[in-house]
Amino acid sequence: MKIFQSRTGLIGLFIVAIFLGASIKTFAAKGVTVGYEDYKIAKTEKTINLAEVTRVAAERAAEQGSSATSPTQNAACGG
Repeated sequence: MKIFQSRTGLIGLFIVAIFLGASIKTFAAKGVTVGYEDYKIAKTEKTINLAEVTRVAAERAAEQGSSATSPTQNAACGG
């Protein structure tokens, strides 16, 4: 295009782009707000103790392992 071939055309286009960007930013700032609290992570009411969860899972696995026997174990025991 012919406007991009001259220096004054490029300068004019640059100035128009600056004003267009500033006006879009101004209109967006009126409608979009980000508060100070938005940057914080919300605290949850319930905390998880990983050691307790691991212990409970191990206990459940041990209970299920002792109560359920496989057919090969029954055959080896004569059952």
